[in-house]
Amino acid sequence: MARYLKNLLLFFCLIVSFSCKQDSQQNTETIASSLSRVYKSMQGETMGTYYKISYYDSLDRNAKLQKEIEAIFAQLNQELSTYIPESTISQFNKTTDKFQIPGNVTNNIARAKPHFRINYGVAKDIYKKTQGYFDPTVMPLVNYWGFGTEGKLEPSSIDSVQIERLMNYVGMDKIQYQMTKEGNAFLIKEHPKASIDFSAIAKGYAVDEIANFLLKERINNFMVEIGGELVLKGVNPRSENWTIGISKPDPQAKPTELYKKLNLSNRAVASSGNYRNFHVIEGKQYGHTINPFTGFPSVAKVLSTTVIHKKCIHADAYCTAFMLMDPEKSIELAERDEEMEVLILYLAENGEVKELSSSGMEAFILN
Repeated sequence: MARYLKNLLLFFCLIVSFSCKQDSQQNTETIASSLSRVYKSMQGETMGTYYKISYYDSLDRNAKLQKEIEAIFAQLNQELSTYIPESTISQFNKTTDKFQIPGNVTNNIARAKPHFRINYGVAKDIYKKTQGYFDPTVMPLVNYWGFGTEGKLEPSSIDSVQIERLMNYVGMDKIQYQMTKEGNAFLIKEHPKASIDFSAIAKGYAVDEIANFLLKERINNFMVEIGGELVLKGVNPRSENWTIGISKPDPQAKPTELYKKLNLSNRAVASSGNYRNFHVIEGKQYGHTINPFTGFPSVAKVLSTTVIHKKCIHADAYCTAFMLMDPEKSIELAERDEEMEVLILYLAENGEVKELSSSGMEAFILN
């Protein structure tokens, strides 16, 4: 599946100002000032995009922590990157029938965390919960439309016969999970050309992994962002909740033009949209989110989705699925998950931008 480029909805971590109202707040101001002096930051590149981390740590460990964090990224890419020929996912995609997942469940032979297995399990679960709208096996179609790993050129014309042929490879139900009594796990392909791309959840998973690493290092106030997917813990350098901006869903809008701001702490957030990343083929605009039921890019009225969740891997996956689903159905699904809130922006018949949100979303929106 394509690297959905969900970073197209630009998130801005905006440090909001702390206002003095009464003398009794002076102690809080002193704490906030102290925090701002010891907040550290780092940034770099990973997973085909950027990462940014801001965190509160009284110890001078920035260089050491960044080295360890980049080692985690290397481990994740070695299992999840379709750009690395020897990665676990690339080996699966090259296999024509039966693939053994590294490690052994019963004997815990694999000492490293089973990243590929975890991503497969979450993907299969959300595939079922979204009734197939979230489907990492659309990778051949994403490549066909010019949004995938095999080049970035869109087709000059639409070949419906070719799309129909590629649809034979699509569907997570066409890849079976098998466990032996010895604890070895296998994935069995129904079609030899079936392939998987975890790019719609891998960045969210990586954010979760870095957040877990920082918590183990006794760092409790931080923001981790990879290409627009975020986890926010504790408070920002002003000793307040983190403020995140949702971009205005307009390809002509400036990056600084925001639709809404969110007030978050101890949450993950991800966003997805089709209004900037698209191809124009034969005079028609095609977005980058591919419908696994039709083989064509989404033509739904949804402009963007923003999902708040306890885990970024879930927020990442759901906001992709919600780009394809009927907005009302997406809200119904979100209401059944007590850990999820969602905001959906869509075009009404008169061309006006409308919104739908889950019942708990209002609590996170700044007026």
